[in-house]
Formats: sequence, C-alpha cells, structure tokens
Amino acid sequence: MAWIDCRKTYDFVLHSWIIELMEMSGIPDNVINFLQKSMDEWKRSLTSSGEDLGDVEVKMGIFQRDSLSHLPFVLSMIPLS
Repeated sequence: MAWIDCRKTYDFVLHSWIIELMEMSGIPDNVINFLQKSMDEWKRSLTSSGEDLGDVEVKMGIFQRDSLSHLPFVLSMIPLS
C-alpha cells in the first residue's frame, strides 16, 4: 500500500520528466514543443512588504488551476499507477 499526496505532486514534478513522459506517451511533437517552450518562460514575482524583489524562474512543478496543468499532472501519475 502506498499514499500519494496529490497536492504535492503539482509542486515537485520535474519539467524534464513531464517532457519525457509526453514523448513516451506518443503526444504530438508540436504539443510537446509548445509545453516545453512555455515551461521555459515560467516565472514567479517575489515581493516583500510591497517591495518587488525580482523574478524567479520556475524549474520544477506545475501551475495549479491552469487549464493546461491537467495533462502534465495525469502523465506524472501514470508510472505510479
């Protein structure tokens, strides 16, 4: 028996693993390329007490509540099921 915390799955999936799973699943190259280019541009803005501290690149994880986030999430769960 195993327990998978699906809430944390969104935070800890490597982008390289998502791309590899998409390739193994036979997803068309144009979709893979689109998602890979999109993930390369993902950034978060950091602020403290209203002061902008700059942007941080997101190298791991999937944005929750994004309409595109379901595909990478489902793919990341396939090897565990």
